[in-house]
Amino acid sequence: MGVIVTLPESEEHSISEFLENRRTFINVSGVYVLWGAQRECLYVGKSSSLGRRVFEHTHGKGDSIRFYREIVDVTLYCAANMFYVDVYETHLINDLRPKYNRDKMFFTEHTVEVSEQLERIEDKLHQLEEERQWLMIEIDEFDRFKEDEYHDERVVRFEWVELLRQLRELDRNIQRTAERRALYRRRLTLSGGAC
Repeated sequence: MGVIVTLPESEEHSISEFLENRRTFINVSGVYVLWGAQRECLYVGKSSSLGRRVFEHTHGKGDSIRFYREIVDVTLYCAANMFYVDVYETHLINDLRPKYNRDKMFFTEHTVEVSEQLERIEDKLHQLEEERQWLMIEIDEFDRFKEDEYHDERVVRFEWVELLRQLRELDRNIQRTAERRALYRRRLTLSGGAC
């Protein structure tokens, strides 16, 4: 089940244009998108004072010291309700995949990583189940013989017990791997992938 987010109308500004009119946005809350020269999304943020916050970014305050010289344009989405502002910010971060955001990132790289890990776990589980089938065949064959070629039952029984120990250990590995598979399936579902 997906959630549809309808963003408010946006305002596009070059940084110089924004700085000239920034006082207009001092008491305005909303979400901002900072863009680089090639229309690369650099950062998405939210603020109860768009004018102040974007100004801080353009002057390298805080974390923006890493990218403030790259900022060329800004897009503003004004909204009074901070709950909606938070939703818009999260949506835009995951839609635009900004270069410098760290929080609220739920996009594809994580999903691909979880999916690849799940595939490896399923391969391992398949391998363990095949091993178990071969071990069961070996156990069934042993079950038919009560003594070895020297007519010593103890040797056969020891080998039989060893096979049963291997089976028990294999069953434990299968159980642990199946639990890991279930965990990674839940992670994949939570990250928006399909199982």
